[in-house]
Amino acid sequence: MLEETERSELVRAALAYGVLTSEDLEALIRMARDQHVPAGTVVCLERDDATCSLVARGHLILRQTRNGADHVVGTASPGESCAAGTFADIDAAQPVVAVAASDADVVHLDAELFRRIVDADPAFAAALRDRTERQMLEHLVRATSSFDEVSADEMRGLVRSAHRRVAQAGEEIVTQGDVGNEAYVIVDGSVDVIDAETERVLATLGRGAMFGEAALLNDVRRNATVLAREQTALLTLEREPLLNILQTNAAARARMIDLLNSRDRPLRADGIESYRQIAADGSKIAVLKDPVHHKYFRLSGDSLFLWERCDGTHTIRDLATALFTERGHFAPQTVINTVGQMKRQGFLQADSGVRAARDESRTSSVAARIARTVRGLLTWTVHYDDVDGAFAAVYRVVGPALFSRPSAVLLLLVAVAGLAAFVASTPKAVALLWTPAGATSFVLLMIPAYALMIALHEAAHGLAVKAVGRRVESVGIGWFWFGPIVFVDTSDTWVCSRHQRVLVAAAGLVANLVLAAIASATALRSASPIAVIAAWQFAFAAYVGVVENLNPLLEFDGYYVLVDLLDRPNLRRQSLAWLGSQFGAVARNPRLIRGHVVECVYSAGTIAYVVFAAVQCLVVYRVVGQHRLAQIVPAGIAEAAAWILPVGVCVGAIVKLASELRRVNDAASA
Repeated sequence: MLEETERSELVRAALAYGVLTSEDLEALIRMARDQHVPAGTVVCLERDDATCSLVARGHLILRQTRNGADHVVGTASPGESCAAGTFADIDAAQPVVAVAASDADVVHLDAELFRRIVDADPAFAAALRDRTERQMLEHLVRATSSFDEVSADEMRGLVRSAHRRVAQAGEEIVTQGDVGNEAYVIVDGSVDVIDAETERVLATLGRGAMFGEAALLNDVRRNATVLAREQTALLTLEREPLLNILQTNAAARARMIDLLNSRDRPLRADGIESYRQIAADGSKIAVLKDPVHHKYFRLSGDSLFLWERCDGTHTIRDLATALFTERGHFAPQTVINTVGQMKRQGFLQADSGVRAARDESRTSSVAARIARTVRGLLTWTVHYDDVDGAFAAVYRVVGPALFSRPSAVLLLLVAVAGLAAFVASTPKAVALLWTPAGATSFVLLMIPAYALMIALHEAAHGLAVKAVGRRVESVGIGWFWFGPIVFVDTSDTWVCSRHQRVLVAAAGLVANLVLAAIASATALRSASPIAVIAAWQFAFAAYVGVVENLNPLLEFDGYYVLVDLLDRPNLRRQSLAWLGSQFGAVARNPRLIRGHVVECVYSAGTIAYVVFAAVQCLVVYRVVGQHRLAQIVPAGIAEAAAWILPVGVCVGAIVKLASELRRVNDAASA
């Protein structure tokens, strides 16, 4: 039972909106009675609006049976009235019951005394009606589901700032293309949501539904026209109070994003080109191309299924339903993620729903921001466009001769002979390197030789792109993991066959081998020490480039050759996702590797490469660099550097790998 002071404070607070005499207020407090309602207990409520019951503790759910079905018509929290007349969706002919969602204490005011006071005091009666309507509207807004976790104070503030509106049948409430400053909740009646361009009815909304929030929240123009089907009572919600709630209440914000996403009708962007292919397993693939922004997007399976239905007529909810009924996958978040990714890349027209989700995703933990910063330092690029004409001009001169079957056989023979020449010239070159002049030449020529090799390697990729009839969109420079890079954008070959893509990816490797062969022959035959060192060093850089690029564990040429041969375009992402989600289970039960051998081998190799890179740095430094560094700095510092360098390489690689694992696992669990 409640304490007398607790009961008194509850009644005083609940009736503070009216002007009651102290005698009437004390009489109501004196005649009030308590009721303890155990969880699950059903309590009948009178329909009379004047009957007033107040919740002191716990929560009540108001239910009414109509047409054989049980309907929730409201809820009541501490400090709120649970009289039947305060709730929105009530049929006067049917009784209303309160069901305690948890143990609750309710204070009932004396019905006869309360009615007498209301009848005798018009001001109090008016205040009571206003309070009753406000509480009804609060529960109606809460019932839209976006606000079911908003506090009572926040809800009162939102409804207090709202105003009522009545739209007559056929009246235009919202006009497509207008700027939106309000959202609406339907109090009574119904509306049609119409595409003004096609005059097609997109949806019909009834009592308790919200509309207009997309333009309000995302500051874009209305994406549809809304007409009243009949006389419709509306509650108009203003922008600022609504945004204040969403900014401070994470649950309400998440619900609103879900609502926006479910209503979004993704539409394919104009000018997108689609190239159909058949994968090695016989499945259909489509490569989308944005010719204006030079972007590409590869689709297969569920993503291709969704793309084909992004015609502006299907909501996210429709797409998720179709994915389930036609392909047997119930994955609404996958639909949202796929649509969001295509929108971010510009292949779908920008709209409200997923944009809100993207804005929400900008908030992240400190660890995630640190990981992004490290990744940004390890991988960055600068692009230069409008280079296709230059590559086309060079290809017209040398391309037809280089990219032919006889040339392929000849280049293979040259590469094999060059490797033999490199082995034969190495003792001579190494002997020269240990001389003072040779050591100086090595240091001076190392970086220029490596830079020239990279440039020629990438030029070969560009000529191969022209050989398969596609465009070179751009070239660039940058930094990838632990060294500088030069690259040619070959993304236009995404629309080519697998064999053509393999040709483009392998062209740089072939260029390295041929150029190394020429340099090795020069080093073997030359009598000039400087020429020998320069040529051998160039050949050495070329062969190092071959080894690096053949490594399929980094996203270089070897990786792209591998994914095209296996027809697994997302091999790295899929392997890391499998490693992150299944490592523990596989450690306990190795038989789970069956069917995932490729993912297992690739992810294991990725980790092994991190260790190999660290060991390689340690060995190379100890053999080549430590002795020379010790001549400049104290021996202790030179010795410490032998460990600092490989540890730094290993830590940087692990941070990047962990960042990738985090991203793919977040996407998989979203």
